[in-house]
Amino acid sequence: MKKHVLGIAFDMDGLIFDTEGLYKQAWQNAAAKLAYPIDDELYEKFIGVPNDKCERMLLQKFGGDFPLQEFRQEWKQNHVAILERDGITIKPGFEHLMRFLAQKSLPLAVATSSLRQELIWNFRNTNYLTWFSTIVTREDLHHGKPDPEIYLLVAKKMSLKPENLLALEDSNNGMRAAIAAGTIAVMIPDLLPPENDIKKGAFAIVNSLQDVIDLVFWDESEK
Repeated sequence: MKKHVLGIAFDMDGLIFDTEGLYKQAWQNAAAKLAYPIDDELYEKFIGVPNDKCERMLLQKFGGDFPLQEFRQEWKQNHVAILERDGITIKPGFEHLMRFLAQKSLPLAVATSSLRQELIWNFRNTNYLTWFSTIVTREDLHHGKPDPEIYLLVAKKMSLKPENLLALEDSNNGMRAAIAAGTIAVMIPDLLPPENDIKKGAFAIVNSLQDVIDLVFWDESEK
């Protein structure tokens, strides 16, 4: 089926920036220090989900004695230490894709479950944030991914129908939000491979952001 792309929405963590693994390390280090270990199976449930919802999942897992405030402080300190040590990198293919999109003159959006201050911090050493005409962050939402609210709001802000919005995601929960909203949902997997429902609902699943350029709808979108 041909698609008519009139705008593009990017997730941020794990898609634009190679940050998902850093968050995982920080959360697991903090939890282990507090004697509430988060194994890989549990952490996988957090990927693509807003922090407040992840915290509720932790309380459900460990009970009301879980030291949530101490955990927040500990993982944030861990995260800063990891960033200072390793830095933050842009995912392969992003810069190439952005140069390609500059020739298409399509409006761009960021659709992230992260807070606005985290978005600004991630983009601080680049000029790419100025390329996005629409930004939706956790503060703008009542319901985080996998709820479709974020992509419905992006489409509304861009004055587009969801079926004309290309949504680029790295996580299964992010893809569920994009698919439920009726967007053209494309997955570039990061920490986890696509699950069966994503394989069925995705427009495409590709290996890198650069591969998005090779999808079939660009010529159609120009008509």
